[in-house]
Amino acid sequence: MLNKENSHIMEEFILSKIRYLIQHYPTLIRKKYWISTLLFFGWILFLDGNNVYRQVKRTLQIKELDNQILYYQKQLKNTEIERKAFFNNDQYFEKFVRENYLLKKENEDIFVFTENQEDE
Repeated sequence: MLNKENSHIMEEFILSKIRYLIQHYPTLIRKKYWISTLLFFGWILFLDGNNVYRQVKRTLQIKELDNQILYYQKQLKNTEIERKAFFNNDQYFEKFVRENYLLKKENEDIFVFTENQEDE
């Protein structure tokens, strides 16, 4: 059994702990909220399915796709211009067919020169 002196020490110890908690309770709450906030932002930044790394990666991918869209729109305009010239201009049609399909007129020889690109 506890004697009176030990019981008194135990009561003092418990009361001092309670006083400490009451005095420092607001700081403990603040620490708890800071820890919770840090954990939340850590989760959002690194562990979530839509974390910062994936968002940046997707943003770069969108920019690359936008550049590809612009490139193909320019190609489409050029192709449309060529198509109009192709059907409206017989000389352009003849030039196109000769260069791309190697067609020739009668009594005409075609020589195809290719460049060898060897590293010496």
